[in-house]
Amino acid sequence: VNLSEGTAHPTSTKPTRKRTGYYSHSAGAATEIRGASRAQRVARGRGRGFPRLCRRARTARSLVRASGSSSRRSRPAFGVAAGVDSPRVKAPAAEFVPAGMGKGGGRGGDATTAARRSSRSKAGATAAPAEGPAGSALAVEKDFADDERDRPERFTGPEPVLPTRWWHAAHHALVFASCLVLHFATRGDPGPTGGGFFHSLPLTLWMLWYGDAYTAVLHCALDRAACLDVSILNGAARGFQAHHEFPYASTRGRGVYRMICDTHRIQVITIASAFVFGRWNAMTARICLMKLLVSAYGGATGHFYAHGGGATRPKWVKVAQKTRLLLTPKHHVGGHHVAPHGKNFGIVNGWSNGFVNTFLNHETPSVATLLWLWGFLSLFDVALIERSVAPSEATVVRLSQAATQSARAFFVV
Repeated sequence: VNLSEGTAHPTSTKPTRKRTGYYSHSAGAATEIRGASRAQRVARGRGRGFPRLCRRARTARSLVRASGSSSRRSRPAFGVAAGVDSPRVKAPAAEFVPAGMGKGGGRGGDATTAARRSSRSKAGATAAPAEGPAGSALAVEKDFADDERDRPERFTGPEPVLPTRWWHAAHHALVFASCLVLHFATRGDPGPTGGGFFHSLPLTLWMLWYGDAYTAVLHCALDRAACLDVSILNGAARGFQAHHEFPYASTRGRGVYRMICDTHRIQVITIASAFVFGRWNAMTARICLMKLLVSAYGGATGHFYAHGGGATRPKWVKVAQKTRLLLTPKHHVGGHHVAPHGKNFGIVNGWSNGFVNTFLNHETPSVATLLWLWGFLSLFDVALIERSVAPSEATVVRLSQAATQSARAFFVV
């Protein structure tokens, strides 16, 4: 039984009502589980109900194999033999795979090309021959037209969920402790080095925008198939590209803490670059920590909750999404997760997408250009922003003074 279209009780001939919304991913695989009841969805969101749903899916598929019917749209009674007159006849039931974490059971990007099992079917889709259990050629319907502008399916499932390590927790503790120390050590200092952790509202707003733009450049680069041929980027590129085919399993199935730990290496690169190219002052530490909080922690958290959660989302997440401090599901799923996945690459809050969408898409610029840009920003952004804060603030002060004097002269006259 394909749970992406609704579930059916083994003794019933009528599938339940299809439950979808803008949290659903129309381009997801057929084996992604999102047709559960509300109680099951709540349990799954808390990390408890997913194995039970997988067992039920396997039990339901065994009944389908026994009946010989595997139609998605038209599901007759389980006792009806195969060959029923249905507008959609798919592969033999033996072709279905366990729905543990999408196709492949979470083994990662080790698949060969397969027919996409998407809910976005088109009329007139072509059929490809396939060998049945007895060696006979059966018509297998492809759920996408040959001219559809979506990338071919290349992954059997999302990337495997690796265990977190103790040094991940130690790193996170040091980052947040550094933020607190910097805030209380500089909140009473005058001049450009003081102001606590956030220093000033303009700097905070700029870092919220830039942190989102930084994730957009990296995201756009890793979405390209050419990155799979670069050994140092292969693992990250597989994760990003398989995410388009298994959006729910690769986010909600991983957990927000695991997604935050996935940013550990890029955080180390940022800290090392700030240490080498920065000027070793309070502003350097402030800019570095702000980038970590926005791009790494904010990006992982915003992306995770942009893929659902519903009523299980914490209240602060709901408030942050309503105020656009975190990425909203409608902006991300309704924008980026629509073929050809060529816009809305920012995954923190989406602030930069209106600008970066003008030059970032699924084809341009080239992968080499994106990697060079990302490398330059990773190495020098903290040092450049730190050196620009004082001149920028001086310019803003001069402009504000000039505007005040002009307003006074106007009203006096």
